[in-house]
Amino acid sequence: MNKNILKILGILFFSFGVIDVINIIDYPTLIINIGWTFTIIGILLIIASNFVQKKKPNQ
Repeated sequence: MNKNILKILGILFFSFGVIDVINIIDYPTLIINIGWTFTIIGILLIIASNFVQKKKPNQ
């Protein structure tokens, strides 16, 4: 995956998680709290995107 896709996925997961954590929209809860799970996955994806190198354009 490239850097931009990881960052976009991280932002989406983080935003879905934060929306559920502050109770704007209630997703169906399973065994674990989905909102906190989405938030943590989003943060990890954003951090992981910083370690992926950008592809250099061919010149």
